[in-house]
Amino acid sequence: MCSKLDYQVMRHAFDSQNELGRLCDEVIYGRVLQNIPLTRKGIRLGNQRLHMAGSEIAFRLTSMAGAAEHYEKQLRSLLNHTPLRAIQWMNLAHHKIDFVTLLK
Repeated sequence: MCSKLDYQVMRHAFDSQNELGRLCDEVIYGRVLQNIPLTRKGIRLGNQRLHMAGSEIAFRLTSMAGAAEHYEKQLRSLLNHTPLRAIQWMNLAHHKIDFVTLLK
């Protein structure tokens, strides 16, 4: 069963989609999605494509009801292997919305 807040969030999401369209302009999307280098002990391991909220802050959007603690550990490990300062994570579970900022 959906709560009043669920309906409000969905209304805003659909209003945004209706105003902006279903697909983002590839140029705008390309600026948000960037290759970030992964390193360990100074050795470059490769790149990870991340959605960026700023020059040193990435963001993740998930919708998981379980295993959130395990995913947070994965995000912390990812953060520690990048030059980023933070990852902002928003998890939309059925009756709960979590906003977590992971800092280095």
